[in-house]
Amino acid sequence: MAVTLAMLWILQLFPATARLAPIYRSITHMVPPPFPMLLVIPAIGVDLIVRRLRGRANDWVQALAVGVVFVAVLFAVQWTLAPFLVSPHAENFFFGVGKWDYSSRPGPWEHQFWHTADGILGARARRCGCPWRQRWGRCRRASAWRGATG
Repeated sequence: MAVTLAMLWILQLFPATARLAPIYRSITHMVPPPFPMLLVIPAIGVDLIVRRLRGRANDWVQALAVGVVFVAVLFAVQWTLAPFLVSPHAENFFFGVGKWDYSSRPGPWEHQFWHTADGILGARARRCGCPWRQRWGRCRRASAWRGATG
């Protein structure tokens, strides 16, 4: 998120022109990436629920809880921020909204708000990651092996 914010604030300072067709917009500066999703706040919610459920629930219950918490918190955060980000009030240097690339067609859809969420996919993705977490949890740090190798 920090890298995306840095690119958002730095790239739009450099002049550029579009040179690859189709060109639907006049571009005078480099086009930065869009404002990032606020994943830090749902990550805090996931961290809190994992700490609370560690050792108390099986992996399926933990995966379902993490998926529901992540999607619910992300939905709450993005639902309140997204209407602002598609409004003309966010078209400034800080948020970088309205910086469309040269190949996107202008239209009324630029200031419309769509939002979908799926808690089932969030829980499924978390459950698929559980074997990796268990495997990496058994790994030892390299510093523990230094005594054996000299």
